[in-house]
This record gives sequence, structure tokens and C-alpha cells, in this order.
Amino acid sequence: MPQAPNLILEQRLPPSGRQQVILAGDREVRVVVQRGRQTLNYAFDVLALEPRGRARLYIPWRWLALAATALLLMAVNQLWLFALLGSVAGWTIHALAGLTALLSLYLTMQCLVGQKVFVTRVARVPVLHLAVNRPSRKDYRRFLAALRERIDALGETVKLPVEQRMAGELKMLRRLSRQGVISTETYEKAKKRLLGV
Repeated sequence: MPQAPNLILEQRLPPSGRQQVILAGDREVRVVVQRGRQTLNYAFDVLALEPRGRARLYIPWRWLALAATALLLMAVNQLWLFALLGSVAGWTIHALAGLTALLSLYLTMQCLVGQKVFVTRVARVPVLHLAVNRPSRKDYRRFLAALRERIDALGETVKLPVEQRMAGELKMLRRLSRQGVISTETYEKAKKRLLGV
């Protein structure tokens, strides 16, 4: 059987990141994530993935919290600080808080993104996050269809005993933990789940 060609999905991650996901051959997924100066580069076996990803909405809570704080400052300013500080200082605070709230809400909307999250088959640890419809709906759907096709094909052709599948997943998760893809805490929870402790 000829080896499947590499398929690449390049995505921009808000606010200033990039992600490249490569389906390499029949079995490997390679991921390169760049956020600012940090680069995360990792790979894993397609066979480790659950066939259907989960839909998730990524909400940038820090920008939302900043917007809420700025709006609260505007309310406090309106109720008490105008009387204490006078109208010039009150209007200055009000304007700065309003601009902060608007900017934070804008950044919240820019960073709000739907994701398709793929987890491992046994431990259910998220290892692949795809931004929905990025860079375009057509490219995203083509990549997603190819990924699912490879997961399904490997699931049908490669029959591993449960113990071997669990050992392979544990080894992969330990490597991803060392690389900083998943946290040590997530790895320890997955280890307990896999070992039945």
C-alpha cells in the first residue's frame, strides 16, 4: 500500500500566534505552535487519537475580566469618584476606563475562536487543537476529513491489544509532558487512569 502524502494545515491563532499541523505519512501528526518567541514542536501517532473531535469555544477570560473591571471602575467613578475628585479627574478616569473596556472587548472578540479538540483514545487527554475554519473553511474541512479518514483506517487495520495500546499512550503522554505540551498534573491523572490506580 503506498504511503499517504503529507498534508499541511497552517492556522493563525489569535492574538499573535501560528500553528502548523502536518499529517505525515499514514501514522504521524506533527504540530508546531508559535506564540511570540516561544515555539512548541511535537509529534504523535494518529492511532492514539479518538476518531471524533470535540467542539469547544475558546474564551479569552483575561481580556473579558479586564473589560469587566474597566466597566466596574466606570460605575464606581460615576457614583463616587466624580464627587471626590472633581469633574476633570472624573471625566479623565471615565474616558480611560471606557477606552480600556472597549479595547478589551475588541480583543475578546478577536481571540474568541471555535476549536475542534482531539483527545487520546484511552486517557482522554487533549493533544490536538484545531481552530475551526482557519485559514479557510475549505482547507480546514479538507484537513479534518483526511485526519478522520486516517484515524478510521488505522483503527480498522491496526489491531493492538488493550495493554499495548495503553502502554503506547502512556509513553506518548510522558513524552508530551516532558516537552511541555501537557502539564505534569494532566500526565499524572492520565497515568492513574491508564494504570487503574
